[in-house]
Amino acid sequence: MKERKTSSLLVAVAMTIAASAQAGQQSEPAGYYHVTVPPNSDGIIAVPLDDQVSYQGVVQSVAGNVITVSGSPFVAGQYTNGLSYVRFVSGANVGLWATITNNTANTLTVQTTDPAVVSNIAAGHRFVIQAHATLASVFPPADAGKSFIASLGTSGAQRRTEVVVLDHDGQKINRSAASGGVYYYFNGWRQAITGNPLAGNTVLPPQRPFILRNRNNPTTSLTFQKVLTPYPWVLGAPAVAGTVKNDNLLATGQLGKLTLDELDLVGTGAFTPSAGTSGAQRKDELLVFDNAASGINKGAAAIYYCTKETTGSPNHSNAIQWRQATTGNPIVTHTPLIDAATGFVIRRAAQASTQTNNWVNAPGN
Repeated sequence: MKERKTSSLLVAVAMTIAASAQAGQQSEPAGYYHVTVPPNSDGIIAVPLDDQVSYQGVVQSVAGNVITVSGSPFVAGQYTNGLSYVRFVSGANVGLWATITNNTANTLTVQTTDPAVVSNIAAGHRFVIQAHATLASVFPPADAGKSFIASLGTSGAQRRTEVVVLDHDGQKINRSAASGGVYYYFNGWRQAITGNPLAGNTVLPPQRPFILRNRNNPTTSLTFQKVLTPYPWVLGAPAVAGTVKNDNLLATGQLGKLTLDELDLVGTGAFTPSAGTSGAQRKDELLVFDNAASGINKGAAAIYYCTKETTGSPNHSNAIQWRQATTGNPIVTHTPLIDAATGFVIRRAAQASTQTNNWVNAPGN
């Protein structure tokens, strides 16, 4: 883990202490985070911070994807809508999460796209329950005209603000919208598919960016009010065999701006250093975006990579040096660059064999 330095904020964060609302829930620092998106522009947004922890517990036993806890702490059926998740805070799954699809008074049925998460659950593992962010919770009706502009109707020409959920599956670069992944607001959030069904409960997965597309609108301003929990996230950053690069869209979820060194990507194995500064020597790259810049489908504002400095190098004060891929390849190792509410891309270089390296993203890295 990297020692967390004090980073300057581009936004004002009002820190309070959130009082516990339920038994077993710890008080956590709470914050306000503001994001603006210019007219006719895309914002690469990630929900910063977390929702309040509604339950903390320990796995008493597990059978398949059903977790049993002691006592009867739940109301049967309270987690049947897929809008809450278990987040593991100890054991082999620490930092991973799984959506709750059903429950009884003392059991939780979980679902995840990664079968290893379920197979690694064991008695004694600690976990918390938190609510998923959804379209309706991040962009409630009361915020119309502020964080989003309501559409005039369901046709493409009548749409205003759109939320684009990105495709995180498979191996590719320059990821676009997932199938059926475009949403807009007209008398409720709707999915832009045949019939335009209501979709306010669409989940915005933890630490995964989405696009806030500000079509033909004035500037919008989005405010997040969340808490900072002390638990890590573990996010996969796959690299693919052969010649194909792979983009992994991620976010920090932490307060303020982090330096590239503070992300500890290399230390957790999620980023491969380059052999030198030339393009031919380049391995993994990190792409960042500027939400204050105008434009639809805009590219990265800057690209970074890192090198391992050799003994005797003038830069050997830190074995890993982060550089910007621009004229002169300047060192930016300790420059605050990664904003909590802005997504970024780890573009993994092709490897000899397909592999997934997990990035352990913990407060205080």
